[in-house]
Order: sequence, then C-alpha cells, then structure tokens
Amino acid sequence: MRLCGSNKPLCALASLRFKKETSLRLCAFAVKKTSLRLSVFAVQKKPLSAFAPLRFKKETSLRLSVFAVQKILSMENAYIHETACVDEGSIIGEGTKIWHFCHIMSGARIGINCVLGQNVFVGGKALIGNNVKIQNNVSVYDSVEIGDDVFCGPSCVFTNVINPRAYVHRKDEYQKTIVEKGVTIGANATIVCGVRLGRFCFIGAGAVVTHNVKPYALMTGIPARQSGWVSRYGVKLDDKLICPETGQKYALVNGQLEMIDYESQRISSSED
Repeated sequence: MRLCGSNKPLCALASLRFKKETSLRLCAFAVKKTSLRLSVFAVQKKPLSAFAPLRFKKETSLRLSVFAVQKILSMENAYIHETACVDEGSIIGEGTKIWHFCHIMSGARIGINCVLGQNVFVGGKALIGNNVKIQNNVSVYDSVEIGDDVFCGPSCVFTNVINPRAYVHRKDEYQKTIVEKGVTIGANATIVCGVRLGRFCFIGAGAVVTHNVKPYALMTGIPARQSGWVSRYGVKLDDKLICPETGQKYALVNGQLEMIDYESQRISSSED
C-alpha cells in the first residue's frame, strides 16, 4: 500500500508503528514542504472524535486529512500487501486481505473477511460485501455490486458499458450489475453489464452471461444457458432435488428453485 502522493510504500516507513492497546491511539502526520517526514504522536485514552479540529497542511500533491489517519488506523486489522495501492477514501472491512499489485480506488467499499487475490482492481463506485473471495486478475468496475459470500474465479470479467467506443464518452451510461449472495462465477466467465445474478446461482467457467440468472441456476456455454440447478453447497442437483452432500431438499415453485426448511417443511424463499 502506498500513501497518496508519496513514492514510498508504507513498508518503507520502518519507524511507523501502530500499537494495540486498550485504548485507541492516534497517529498524526507532520508534513514538511521539501520532503515527507512522518512523526508519530501516541495519544492515549482519548477517542478519535476528540481530534476532529486537527488539520494538516496541503503541500504539493500530498494531502493528509483526519480521514486519512482514520483510514490507516482502521486498516490495523486488515492485511494489505506492500505492493497494493489503496487510495484515500476507500473503505476496507476488518479481516480483509488484499494481495500483490491490487488497486482499490477512492470511494470503493469492501466488507469484512474478504480476500482479493493478485492484480485485482476495484472501482470507486463498486461495492463488495462480506466474505467475498476474488481470485487473481479480476476487475470490479464502477456500478458492479457484489453481495456477501460470492466467489469470483480467476480472470472472470465484469463490464459496465453495453456499447463501448474509445472515442465516445459513456461514463453517465454505466449499467448496474448485481451479484447476489452466495453466487459462484467460474474462471474466465464474462458477465455482460445490466444483469442480476440470483442468489446461489453458479456460472460455469468460460460462460458469457447476457441476461438475468435465476437463483440456484447452473449456467454454462456461450451465450450462457441454464443447464441445471445447484444447491447452496455448490453441488448439481438431480431430479430428486436433494443435495447429495447435505441432504437438503429443494422444490420447484413457479419455475423457481426454493429450499425446503427441514423442521417446518415450509418452502424457504431464496431471500431467506
């Protein structure tokens, strides 16, 4: 991770330390005109809000604010590799791991306990939920929303413009792509923008999705077509609609697969 406006990765700032004590410690940065000098002031037993009046000077391209300090402190329980670039203004949840050469744009929101593999890009208007696993070489562009417990396989592709031209600006025409809870997207699959992937659906490797996908649907081919149903456990179901690994029962209701609650034997909506 690099500080905005600095050519030095955070790992190069060997003298900088954040201690985990019973109370929050605030580390303030002193900015000099000619070079970046970091000095750390440990302030014990005071909430961060008590330092709201704190201001930092704006020198050249380096701009540090109270928010920047809060961000650095909030990343204490997240792992960010030294080669990753995390822009000021992004939000990263506790327990999340961001690996080599990732770039997180300002405004991006990433939940807790996520893993972003090597060379992942997250746009400033992208949203990533909790417990999401994104493998190497995936770009999550603006207007892509990824729900909790989603798996994005290596080199899968999202888009946000349906008819791009290099010489035509269409940033105000981004189409939203929504990936609901528990979805799996296989390696090298392409998700054309403007679609919704229903909860727990399974997109096969290399598939090209061009329309909305039902919950629990198994999608394969180019263009992707439904070739079956999968359980929440990620196993293809046979005609009995019983997961062979968990024993969980499912039922078709008006063309939609729904899970049957074990105890009450009621049909559980995919929204449960």
